[in-house]
This record gives sequence, structure tokens and C-alpha cells, in this order.
Amino acid sequence: MSNTIIKDCWNVIQKKEKVFLVYGYQPLSFIDDYLSYFELPLLPGLNIKSVALTDINSTDPSFKALTDDVIYSLRHHIHSKTKLNTVDKWAEKLMLFCEVRYSTLKKRSIGKCKTKVAAQLHILHLACFFMDQSFSSKDRRFLNIVLKLADLEWVLNKKKNLSIIIDKNNDLNSALFQFRIMLMIEYAINQLKEDKR
Repeated sequence: MSNTIIKDCWNVIQKKEKVFLVYGYQPLSFIDDYLSYFELPLLPGLNIKSVALTDINSTDPSFKALTDDVIYSLRHHIHSKTKLNTVDKWAEKLMLFCEVRYSTLKKRSIGKCKTKVAAQLHILHLACFFMDQSFSSKDRRFLNIVLKLADLEWVLNKKKNLSIIIDKNNDLNSALFQFRIMLMIEYAINQLKEDKR
């Protein structure tokens, strides 16, 4: 991953009509700090219609019980700094699942989500949650699991030109989540390098 890919993608995203960027699970929310770090212009308010929050206390944390609504709710609680003890429980359980089931994650995800496209989007959304949790908790284990997920070609396809996918609106939700993950990973790695100086 490189700053060039991030900048190329952002140049394309900026030119798109806002209607194409409004997605309920908000892949472009809360990224202003990361954009500013790379000296990329901020995107004016998107007026995103939020998904109704799911009660994250009502279900025992597990990959089987995980839905995109639950992931969105977990991310919401991180950014609003609410129910963080419950968020931590979900994060630990899901991280452990991904670590232990890493070699069979594709099969399990497709079995759960029914299609490869839905499975990819689900895991991308989960990776975004892990990145949010990594920054919130300052726990690098969550960055490590995202780096492992990003190495799975079926999750983050580095061979395809992401800016072209975004430009053509092909699988745009997936592409926007991939962009968010690349942006956050690059930011995290740069922060680690600066900490070592």
C-alpha cells in the first residue's frame, strides 16, 4: 500500500456525486484526521442516513451472531465513547475467531453471508471495526489482525486498481471500505514509524 494509491483514490472519490458516497454503514465517516495527516482535502458533509443502532448487549459476542448492523453499532459506540466494555468484549471475541479460523475464514464467511460479494463486504466492515478499536484502545493486536485480513486477496484485492472501481461505481461500497482500510493502515504504520524516532 502506498500514499500514491490513497491519493489517487481520494481524487476520484472527491469528484463523485455525493449520492454515490452515502451508504448506511458509513465507510467514509470519521476519517478527517487521517485525511488531514496525508494533506488530503476534507469532504464536505455527506448527510448520511445512519442505520438504526442494534443493542450490542442483547447478544453474546460471536462471529455467528455478528451482523453488519452489529458492526455498525460497535463502531458507533467507539466514536461516541459509550458501552466500551461491551465493545471490548466483542472485539476480543471476534479477533480471536479471526486468528483461530484464519485459514477457513473465506469458507465460513461465504457460508454465513451466502455470496462471495456479501462475505467480502462483511469482513471489510469487520476490519474497519478492528481499526477503529485499534485506535480507540491503542491495542496493536487489532492492527495486526487487520494486516492479516488485508493480505487475503478475496478481502482486499491489491491487484485491481481501486480508483477505477470507485470511478465506475462497480461494487462501490466494497471499494470505499477498502479505501478506508488502506487509509487507516497507512496512517497507523506512519504513526508507528514516528513513535520509533
